[in-house]
Amino acid sequence: MSRSQPRLGSGHCRNRNRNRNRNRNRNRNRNRNWISLGIVLTCVLLPGARTIYAETPPRPSPRSFALCALDQVRSQIQSAVAREGTTWSSQPGAINVFLEGPVPASVYKLYSSSEMIARGQADLFRDVPRDWDAQPARFVDLNAPALLNGELRFPIVDPRSEVEGFFYDEAVNGVLRGNGNDAKLPMPVMWLYQLADGTTGFLDRDNRFVGPRIPTVENPMVGRFAFWTDDNTSRINVNTASEGVYWDTPRVNTVEDRSYEAMDDFNRPTVSISGTPDILRGFR
Repeated sequence: MSRSQPRLGSGHCRNRNRNRNRNRNRNRNRNRNWISLGIVLTCVLLPGARTIYAETPPRPSPRSFALCALDQVRSQIQSAVAREGTTWSSQPGAINVFLEGPVPASVYKLYSSSEMIARGQADLFRDVPRDWDAQPARFVDLNAPALLNGELRFPIVDPRSEVEGFFYDEAVNGVLRGNGNDAKLPMPVMWLYQLADGTTGFLDRDNRFVGPRIPTVENPMVGRFAFWTDDNTSRINVNTASEGVYWDTPRVNTVEDRSYEAMDDFNRPTVSISGTPDILRGFR
């Protein structure tokens, strides 16, 4: 009787094993499906990521801002001197264009400003407000000094200079007269801001961007720059601009230097490097 009794326990074990195998196969299939889906999503998303990276403009370098300032100055000079039927004269920071008479019809600015062409010299004084130092987001002092080895150094002009004819007034805030390290002579100009796509503009009194385009999340402001252009055309080299033939002290063995050596004091009536008029020396 014990032999014919069915073995229920072994049958249950077989069924459990079958069920476990079926569940394992189902889980494997599900994992394979998820892996396949993950591979498809990766293949779809990665090309999009590469496209987004390629369309995002690179952040400009400081040199690129310097080149922007240089390009603006070149454009101003070319526009000013190329006008037909006009006469022009240069000065530090501007080029005056004349039509008729001694009063300039327009002034092309060679420094950063909200408007790069003025109607006259009077408009230049309205570029920088007296309280410019209270608006650091709009204006910057290009002549801000730096303390090096205990000595104050100015990048453009030293207000402590004692050169004959040098003077300045107190038209803007921040001017401090003195002979020590407390002297200051600010040269404020306006900041120009640049967007990611290269658009250039400025900030109004409410610090809002003014330009052909407005900043956006996709096209934000990436930097700013300011500039001032000096004028060296009116400087005269007394060694070459005086009467007579140019002469210099012979220094090396070249054709030019040997020709200098062949000239005596009387045959070179011009100003020497030392600044003494040789024409007076020749008639002693």
